[in-house]
Amino acid sequence: MLVQFKLPDYWLKNELQKDAFKCLHHINNLLCDNNQPSLIDRWNFIQDMDNLYYMGNQFFSEEYSQQNFSPFESPYHAFMNYMNILDDFTHRLEKNNALLNESLNNNLTEERTSCKNL
Repeated sequence: MLVQFKLPDYWLKNELQKDAFKCLHHINNLLCDNNQPSLIDRWNFIQDMDNLYYMGNQFFSEEYSQQNFSPFESPYHAFMNYMNILDDFTHRLEKNNALLNESLNNNLTEERTSCKNL
């Protein structure tokens, strides 16, 4: 899931970036029990490091912002947007995991019942 590579310094320099990255690790642990292709595809898209990049303070320096475009007004706006996305994905993942667990429990109950009837 999370690609193991050395992150450039500008992706994890401030607390916003570090908090978002910690959240990515937490979600990755939740995703380990899930093999639904659509969720994994979304997860791979969500992990794009540009999201952390836009949270960097240096990106909004006057010198840099004249040469580059950011869809966000500030690192804080980038952080809030990304955390909302991660929160939504986490809720979907937890709901999907709960449905998966319920389905497994129902199957086990049915198998136990059928075994008792033999």
